[in-house]
Amino acid sequence: MAWTISDVMMSSLSTDHKLKAGTNTKKALLEVYNMMSWGVNNFPDNWNRTRHVIVLLTDGLHNMGGDPVTVIHDIRDLLNIGRNRKNPREDYLDIYVFGVGPLVNQENINALASKKDKEQHVFKLKDVDNLEDVFFQMLDESRSLGLCGMVWEHKDGTDYHKQPWHAKISITVSAVS
Repeated sequence: MAWTISDVMMSSLSTDHKLKAGTNTKKALLEVYNMMSWGVNNFPDNWNRTRHVIVLLTDGLHNMGGDPVTVIHDIRDLLNIGRNRKNPREDYLDIYVFGVGPLVNQENINALASKKDKEQHVFKLKDVDNLEDVFFQMLDESRSLGLCGMVWEHKDGTDYHKQPWHAKISITVSAVS
């Protein structure tokens, strides 16, 4: 079963949030935890080989639902991360947090993000317009370029450079009399 972000958001809006003002980051992370739990329960042979990535866009100010960091601990526990010193499994979870807006709570977004040597998991943006540039900074092209569906879009390139897999076929028929 596949979920889309919009499915989860709309479900959460209509059942729990009821369009009230507020930010419930904990509830959002609980939805992620539930999806991951479903995978653990339904694919027990493969779940421990899956590398998980969580991407949060937030100002870091949660005013509903409680502390979201507790769910991060639950997710790490579900994935057996940090339990065994010989095999900590830290490579199986990356949590990237994008602090967006002028009033980002740096302490809160730092608490949510993964903490790994020589890797950046916290990004601060004035608005979402800079998001694409940040993705280019964070993705290692040498490791991801060969992946199916991964392509670096050339902003100033021609259509051919932006979408090199497209083909144009023209058939010209001339009438011979």
